[in-house]
Amino acid sequence: MLLFLIGFMGAGKTTLGKELAAHFKFKFIDIDSEIETLTGKSITQLFEQDGEAFFRLKEQEVLHSLNKKINSIVATGGGAPLYMDNMHWMNKNGLTVYLKLHRGILFHRLLPEKMLRPLVSQMDDVALMQFIMEKLPERQLFYKQSKIILNADKKSTKELILEIKKNQLFNEERI
Repeated sequence: MLLFLIGFMGAGKTTLGKELAAHFKFKFIDIDSEIETLTGKSITQLFEQDGEAFFRLKEQEVLHSLNKKINSIVATGGGAPLYMDNMHWMNKNGLTVYLKLHRGILFHRLLPEKMLRPLVSQMDDVALMQFIMEKLPERQLFYKQSKIILNADKKSTKELILEIKKNQLFNEERI
């Protein structure tokens, strides 16, 4: 079983993914980390040296290399569902879970770590909020195609794990 965590940058996909994997004794896969291992470059270096188009090709390559026979929790990049029919592929090959958060919460989560994120690293606070307000609605068109949508505002990872465990689609996928 492959469970894909989908959502905007800062939604908590990696944090929840690690805890979910530990809870269910599944493998945890972070797509960005896999791309870094594959290319020998950081995500920032990839964006700077090879461009976003190259990064997106590698992102798809890593997605398509995942083994459906190994129970895995996969943290996708925030833009992964938007490109190259990735959202359709993930829905076809696993269970997609959208971690939905309010733009204000995303802003406050991204602010202290924006230097680590190539798409927003050069933005001031106003530009960051503007980016979120512009990109979030565009991306939600794809995110909302997820099989499970969790309102993650003000919820702990433990609460989110319980919601996933109780979801009928999750239980059907595990059989």
